[in-house]
Amino acid sequence: MKIIPKNIADRLRHLRELIYGPRGQSSFARAIGISPSRYHNYESALNEPPLDLLKKIASVAGCSIAWLVSGEGEPFLVSGLRQGAVRAVSEPTVEYEARPRQGIPIIAWASAADPESRIPMTKTGGVGEIPVPKDLHAVRVIGDSMSPLALNGQYLLCTNDPPSDGDVAVVEVIGQAGPLFKRVRIEGDTIYLLSVNPDPRHQTVRTLRRSEIRRIRRVWSVKL
Repeated sequence: MKIIPKNIADRLRHLRELIYGPRGQSSFARAIGISPSRYHNYESALNEPPLDLLKKIASVAGCSIAWLVSGEGEPFLVSGLRQGAVRAVSEPTVEYEARPRQGIPIIAWASAADPESRIPMTKTGGVGEIPVPKDLHAVRVIGDSMSPLALNGQYLLCTNDPPSDGDVAVVEVIGQAGPLFKRVRIEGDTIYLLSVNPDPRHQTVRTLRRSEIRRIRRVWSVKL
């Protein structure tokens, strides 16, 4: 990763967007144990974070403290993986299940408008069906690294469509026994696999080239 943000606030923003996405300030703040408003002040350069907090941020994000403080060197020191959180390459995190073929019934409308709105309801009961994509299939989650987005034992509904930057996806890595379920950040030919669980024990950032990926598919929904 060649991006070198010019100051601490920019480097905090870069880390936060890499791990939690463009709207993840509150989640990142909780992960490092401070209030969202306090973190916002640091990322906006209104205040400078103390060294002990920077050390905690480096531990949570798995980045180099030297890079975070000064911008020198590489942000990630262990081949793109969070230090101390490298997992065995054979660890599966998802299992494939049978593919559903039927459509999903629509039984009624549910208004998300203001309660004072007047919405005429001309139909009741069954009102049609959402067609299920032909390649839709279910994947079972194993592990808690993507909690609370998806819990251990829940199912992902996936298609074979490639994900966009910031999507969650099922990724098959060449030479790895089981597929992975992660949020993906895409920068050209580089793809970062991110966990979303705010618990530091689950925080990982793995860097892959497209040539290392056998197949990557977009997650459509999560179901119990």
